[in-house]
Amino acid sequence: MYATLTTQVSNTVVRVHNQSGILTPTAAITLRNKVSEINSITNLPDVAEVEVVEGATLVYNATTVSYDVRRIDSADLDGIVVDGGTF
Repeated sequence: MYATLTTQVSNTVVRVHNQSGILTPTAAITLRNKVSEINSITNLPDVAEVEVVEGATLVYNATTVSYDVRRIDSADLDGIVVDGGTF
């Protein structure tokens, strides 16, 4: 029994053989990571620069399914209870 795995990014095809429930490659596989430098939070995927100012934070935006860098306002805090514990 053979299975074919295909990545969504590079369309690389890897063929594997099922030996008693253990998948083994039919040929040697070399994996490489594409590393890019991230020197700012705005370089991360799914982070939009909305209002990059001192005091800004990441706020999840359900409409865009990503995070916005912006100041939070009182409307963001409606219904949120912060309990810092007892000291």
